[in-house]
Amino acid sequence: MITLQRFTEQDFPLLKRWADSADMLMQFAGPALSFPLTDEQLHQSLSEPNRHAFTAADRRTGEMVGYGEVCRGEKKAYLGRIIVDPQKRAQGYGRALVDKLIEYAFVRLDQAELALNVFDWNDTAIHCYERAGFRVNPNLKSERTINGQHWTALNMTLDRAAWQALQLQPHEPRP
Repeated sequence: MITLQRFTEQDFPLLKRWADSADMLMQFAGPALSFPLTDEQLHQSLSEPNRHAFTAADRRTGEMVGYGEVCRGEKKAYLGRIIVDPQKRAQGYGRALVDKLIEYAFVRLDQAELALNVFDWNDTAIHCYERAGFRVNPNLKSERTINGQHWTALNMTLDRAAWQALQLQPHEPRP
C-alpha cells in the first residue's frame, strides 16, 4: 500500500499544510514544535542524528500520504509525529505507516522496544496503535493545558517479542 521514503526539504510545504493549526501541530508533534511550523524548525528536527523522518508514499501513485518518525535510543525507540493527509484518512494509510515504522525500528535499527505518546481523546489513533500491537502503559501519562483545555497524553509500548508473535498471526485484509 505504501513505501517509506526519506523526508526531505521538498516535502516541507505539504507537511506544513497538514499541520494547519496550533491544535493540530500539538496533536501531531507535541510541544517540541511551535505553530506555525517553519522550515527552520523542520531543518533543526532533521539535523538530530537519532531522528529518522519518513514520508509515506502511495505505492501506486507515488503521492505523499503521510509522515512519521522513529527516534532511536539505546534499547528503546520512539515513534512520533505521525500524521496522514487529512484527505486520505480512514483509508488504511495510518496503519500501513505505523506498521512500516515499527518494522524499520525493530529490523533496521535493531531496537528491543518501542514507545509512543498519544492524546487520550484521539480514539482513532489509539485504536490504530493497539491493532499494531501497542499497549497502554497505565503508569506513565503526561498532562498539558492547551487553549484552556486539559489534554492527557498516554504512553503506549510494544516490545519486539510481542511484535514478532503478531507477525505469525494471519492479518485482516487492508483496503
